[in-house]
Amino acid sequence: MKKNFVFMEILFLVFFCSWTSAVPSLANDSKTELCEMDLSPVVVKVGDSFYQSYFSQIFTKSNCSPEIVNLVEENVLNTNGKIPTEHLLGIYATKVKTQSKFIEVLDLSAHLKNQILNSKSKGNENNKYFKLDGSNQVIGLKSLKEITWTWGKDEHAVEVNLMDKNEIAHKISFNIETNTKNLVYKAKKDISALNENLKAEDFELIEIQSQDHDHDQGNINNSNRYSTPFMEINKISYYRTNGLIKKGETLFTNSLSPMNLIETGKMIKVLGDSQGVEVRAEGRAMGPGFIGQTITIENQKSKRKYSAEVIDFNTVKLQL
Repeated sequence: MKKNFVFMEILFLVFFCSWTSAVPSLANDSKTELCEMDLSPVVVKVGDSFYQSYFSQIFTKSNCSPEIVNLVEENVLNTNGKIPTEHLLGIYATKVKTQSKFIEVLDLSAHLKNQILNSKSKGNENNKYFKLDGSNQVIGLKSLKEITWTWGKDEHAVEVNLMDKNEIAHKISFNIETNTKNLVYKAKKDISALNENLKAEDFELIEIQSQDHDHDQGNINNSNRYSTPFMEINKISYYRTNGLIKKGETLFTNSLSPMNLIETGKMIKVLGDSQGVEVRAEGRAMGPGFIGQTITIENQKSKRKYSAEVIDFNTVKLQL
């Protein structure tokens, strides 16, 4: 038993040392000069694993440090829906000037999924899965008025026109395999506006017909009509409702807003993995954070700052 305790102590020391020395620190907050960045108000993306930089699409201009740019870019590409700009900036919020208070990120493949599956020209009631086939793509827009799509020359090619408010079309294309059930989550009961106590059991997963989906889309506020069904029901407790969701209504991404799971200045749990064993430490949150967001934490002994992903209330996972 004593040997196991000593072994765990050694693992913790290895993890703590890697946190305090092995991870490159971000720029020290006190030395960070005021900078400016302009973000595209609307970012449309295809795919879910982005390994290269999409600076020219997300930023119209920026004179901020690479640390700030990389942090914002990563948060944008891991976000869906309308998000306050200050949430994307984390610790740097007071050090960065931006023109827009919000940025809206649209997952194009998820948005078109139901429309593609319900398309009469490609309709197949026996379809069993839906898979995106193609490289990841990102496009930044000043505005988004309308989305239209057609089938391309190839059987699985989709060509999309993104029309902005100036009637200028921006084209994007990708390939798909259209074979999945048309599933959504619907409310089992009326759920009040600004509700912060959402539970997975408040919703049921059902297969819908095209007319059901179209009816629900018609009930969405016109400015948010491009929203997609919310499917990460296991994370529903990290969100609050924006307005009343009536019994039987589909749960859409624009029906919810992510809650702050981390408070600025609060001591929080910092998790890491050392040789397959989870070890824990503490750090101070330098900014607020919602689920999946990368924030900055400070080691109270060394005063160095590091990036970590928000995974739960008052809990982050260190990015080693």
